[in-house]
Amino acid sequence: MPPEALDLARLILASAQSRGVHLEEHVFHLKVGRPVLHFRLGDRVLRGCHVGLPGDRKLARYTSDVITVHGSGDRSSKTWPRQRDGEFNLSAIVEHILVLVEVELARQVPELTVPTGIPTGLSGLHVLHLAGVRLGALPVNSKPEVLLDALDPGDRARMEAKIAQGVLIEADIRLMDRSNGYSFGRHGKLDLDQFHIWSDRSLPVLVLGRAVASKVERRFVLILDDHDGTEFTVADPAGQGLVKFTRAELTRCWAKGAKKGVKWAGSIWVRRREPVITRGSAGTIH
Repeated sequence: MPPEALDLARLILASAQSRGVHLEEHVFHLKVGRPVLHFRLGDRVLRGCHVGLPGDRKLARYTSDVITVHGSGDRSSKTWPRQRDGEFNLSAIVEHILVLVEVELARQVPELTVPTGIPTGLSGLHVLHLAGVRLGALPVNSKPEVLLDALDPGDRARMEAKIAQGVLIEADIRLMDRSNGYSFGRHGKLDLDQFHIWSDRSLPVLVLGRAVASKVERRFVLILDDHDGTEFTVADPAGQGLVKFTRAELTRCWAKGAKKGVKWAGSIWVRRREPVITRGSAGTIH
């Protein structure tokens, strides 16, 4: 990690803490050569806010000499260039971070009721539905079949027949996600931690495997919380429902689900339009 990025991260955290908001580092990593700082506040990980810091140009040719505070709402991300004196306007940067912290703390995260023991061929449907509920794209009290409502009559009839047989495949899940306005996709590269939740608008999906008689049975699961990076809360509808895995256990089951040595990892992503809370005596929202 570049020394300047380490210093800037320390100053940002110290400045927030001096204002009575005890932000801590959740994850601090290099993404395409650029340092990125993610936050936690007590036990709560702040998914909707992270900061990109200047990288080392000797190691990453195209890194930007700016600080960018990334938020998930409309007009919530802002960038600050280096000032003439070579410093950054840390006061303004921290002020914007604290605005996004307010937005994050105001957001309600719905509790999920995760079924157990469903057919593995329907695990993708249930994972897609659970992700939609958790990310605010679907009503809390909805059923997985709500995903069929946006399909044309022909596709809907075909999906209903496959659901009755318990034999949905990945292409079927992609059809339902596109029709409902969010994205389900497999990652082409596995260069980042596939168990980590990188945003408040997406959740990681894995294919896990287990031995059944003489074959491997594969199923989709959804990671709901990455805690401290060593333990994970997982929605496993074709397994035991809402379960916790250690990193070693999850890694082992993920490897067992590989086909021809290739592991499956992806994510479900939703677009969500939200207001940005600005500071002020009236607490204006725009």
